[in-house]
Amino acid sequence: MPAAALQSLYALGEAPPLGVVPPQMYAQVIRQSRFGEPKDAFKLEVIDTPEVGPNDALVYVMAAGVNYNNVWASLGSPVDVIAARNKGGEKEDFHIGGSDASGIVWKVGENVTNVKVGDEVVVHCGQWDINAPDLGEDPMFHPSYKIWGYETNWGSFAQFTKVQAHQCMPKPAHMTWEESAAYTLVGATASQAQQKPKITVSSLTLPIFNPLVWNIMKARGLDAKHGFELDAKPYPSIS
Repeated sequence: MPAAALQSLYALGEAPPLGVVPPQMYAQVIRQSRFGEPKDAFKLEVIDTPEVGPNDALVYVMAAGVNYNNVWASLGSPVDVIAARNKGGEKEDFHIGGSDASGIVWKVGENVTNVKVGDEVVVHCGQWDINAPDLGEDPMFHPSYKIWGYETNWGSFAQFTKVQAHQCMPKPAHMTWEESAAYTLVGATASQAQQKPKITVSSLTLPIFNPLVWNIMKARGLDAKHGFELDAKPYPSIS
């Protein structure tokens, strides 16, 4: 395609040619000056499209899931996620939330082999130090583990999201984009709960979390003793 035909920014719902990454994108952005209720904290802005690292993938978002963690991000409480990342050395003074997504792989880093441009994927919520020598069988329990789109930036509330390539899983063919973007974070939490008996979960997660726990337990042949305890507080504390 001639360079003159390409755009620096595409309207919402308008996709660039497959594999072509525009310099800018639309995103729902939180800034510290707007901390408060989500309806006030989130604003549509034009942001530079993130560059991918050698082990990353850039995904064109078809649907994004909503989770309570971005109510916390909006409020700046119990953690100011922007300040926390700045303290860790990241420079962005904004937060793009969203910890569930379905979409199309648009660009991959030089070391990526598990996905390619054009793949339809679901994105799981876990990021970690992929070079850590002590990841073990489940990186969810490693100290470097973070929730993408909450503890990290570049979440799914944007036209493009930057993820670690291992987060990309094949989209179930029988599910819509919207359905595929709805289950991964709560599913990972439910899986963690049945792996660690007596884990405490917030009552806010219960409507979705509860049936997922029981379905995962059933699929793994577990019984009710692998359950969880309920925390009646409005949200769990985060350190």
